[in-house]
Amino acid sequence: MRSLLPKSTSSGSQLALASLMLLLTSTPGQAQNVDLTTDWGSEAMRWRGNIGVQYTVNCPPGGDATSSVWGTGIYTDDSQICSAAVHAGAITPATGGQVTIEIRPGEANYSGSTQNGVSSQDWGPFDGSFVIISKSGKNGKTTPSSGSQSGEPADWSTSATNLRELTGSRATFACPPGEPTGSVWGFSLYTDDSSICTAGAQLGVIDPAVGGAVTIEIWPGAPAYFGSTRNEITSADWGEFDGSFVIVP
Repeated sequence: MRSLLPKSTSSGSQLALASLMLLLTSTPGQAQNVDLTTDWGSEAMRWRGNIGVQYTVNCPPGGDATSSVWGTGIYTDDSQICSAAVHAGAITPATGGQVTIEIRPGEANYSGSTQNGVSSQDWGPFDGSFVIISKSGKNGKTTPSSGSQSGEPADWSTSATNLRELTGSRATFACPPGEPTGSVWGFSLYTDDSSICTAGAQLGVIDPAVGGAVTIEIWPGAPAYFGSTRNEITSADWGEFDGSFVIVP
């Protein structure tokens, strides 16, 4: 059971590792090209405070996804990274894979849910968080859609607000070629009134010049959303909101 007592002070070796990782930290928002051989018990607390920095970790195949996960979309940084990735739909325990996370500040509360066979738990205030950015290939990059127009027809203003009550469901939208002019709030976890196509372009799932299919999953509202700049698209911060979506890799 998770302790309600304050976390114990890091050992000297843990502090040394934290210092080394800080030296390796690049500009916030940049994935670290560090090949980390992790296991299914690995957490993100070692990177706490490196806000906006991305890390790519390897989850070995044949893992055991547990319930040591707190939150939905935004997870406490003592959650097991690989289990959170299964919860988010980025990988499966059988196949594992590389997962990119982004470090976020602590939140006032975290809402648990059951997804993809993993039950995450509720939690109150905590000092550090992370989000799942994507499942990535060996080069650490998500491959954009080739322009397939399968899915519900959409434009650059189409949002997911009409799907708010369908938590856990997925929908695919066919985004046309064009300029990603729709408004977007959050990053990885978006408010459901954000432009679906613009969010897909920001994450590199589609190329705006050719358009393509973007699949989203409906998630509950969150207490806060943090914007970012990726692929020349800037999303905005927002506070508490009633509905969210994520891009399904």
